[in-house]
Amino acid sequence: MQIPLQITFRGLDRSEAVEAKIRDKVAKLEQMYERIISCRVVIDVLHKSSGSMQRVGEPFHVGIELAIPGSTIVVKRVPKDPKVSEDILAALKEAFTNVERQLKETLSRQRDELKTGTL
Repeated sequence: MQIPLQITFRGLDRSEAVEAKIRDKVAKLEQMYERIISCRVVIDVLHKSSGSMQRVGEPFHVGIELAIPGSTIVVKRVPKDPKVSEDILAALKEAFTNVERQLKETLSRQRDELKTGTL
């Protein structure tokens, strides 16, 4: 990656375990496509209105921006039900699955454009 991975936590404390999981997921993307320019990941906790300071099980927004030559892939993972507790690792898995799918589609489209000369 040309620009180092950026990981931002909003509304929750930084977690080395979560950062390690993100780094693993990004490494997998780099194995798929070695020309990734940059990747930014933002994890944002949605605070429940109960006033509780506890962050465990709260719904998470995960935003991922992946820049590759000729395109930027943006995934915003929003919880299906903001009142249902969830696991942060499950939220990350869902977001990175969407990024991987979009990366494959983008690369396929770019290859097709190169073959037909429409790029």
